[in-house]
Amino acid sequence: MSMSISNEDSSLESDQITNNKNNKVVVIGLGQLGLPVAKYVKEHGFDTYGYDINQKAMQSAET
Repeated sequence: MSMSISNEDSSLESDQITNNKNNKVVVIGLGQLGLPVAKYVKEHGFDTYGYDINQKAMQSAET
């Protein structure tokens, strides 16, 4: 199954995205997928918050 969403106004430049003060990302689940996603968005200038019910995953994310 593939999905494609297009919008003529959706082509924001990278600097437009990272200069917006409301760019917050919450990642629920910091396992094999969530932790790399959280690190990626944080490296690209987003305020990033993560949560996992597994305390080991939370500790791993803090380092």
